[in-house]
Amino acid sequence: MATRQLKQELLTFDNDASACYDRIIPVLALMASRRVGMPLLPCVLVANVLSSVIYSTKVGPGLAEGTYQHTITHPIYGTGQGSCALPVFWLLLSLILITVLRKHHVGMKFSSPNGTMTAQHPIDRLVDGTTIGTNEAGELESLLQAGAKIAQEWESLLFLSGGTLVKKCLFLSHWLGVERRYWENDGSGGVFDSTHLQRH
Repeated sequence: MATRQLKQELLTFDNDASACYDRIIPVLALMASRRVGMPLLPCVLVANVLSSVIYSTKVGPGLAEGTYQHTITHPIYGTGQGSCALPVFWLLLSLILITVLRKHHVGMKFSSPNGTMTAQHPIDRLVDGTTIGTNEAGELESLLQAGAKIAQEWESLLFLSGGTLVKKCLFLSHWLGVERRYWENDGSGGVFDSTHLQRH
């Protein structure tokens, strides 16, 4: 890792989006689909189906009495359990969120040890899990402030898209040379080692 070789400080913030597929706002997902070229007619069809579906709740071997459906005052998010469109919708929405984040934050800057290659990005993502990082400030206090700013912006962007963070899955770590310190959302922390790695 170049950060370790160059003895640079790096702060990362690992988190997960809570039930990200279930919290997708359909109209935003369809707008994101239109943005990449999906024709209008299929978008209108999906919107009409989602707004008119009548849902029942399964209880034990049967169905509960009564039904519910999407209304303006009680919207239903997501596009239904098991929908093959959900991964694509989440991909399109999260790419927009990452694009916005990149406009405001450089994030992590990396270079090869000889300085001939450089790269920078604020976030790494795998489905609903993200690692946000920064190494643009020097001292730990400055890094913490920069990290808090970028993490807050990611949480705000996620909220605007209908999402939220899993509060119990927040993990903050500080890399300095070969030592890695961490803080968890309950305030505990210490030096990261293989024992801690096995617990996550």
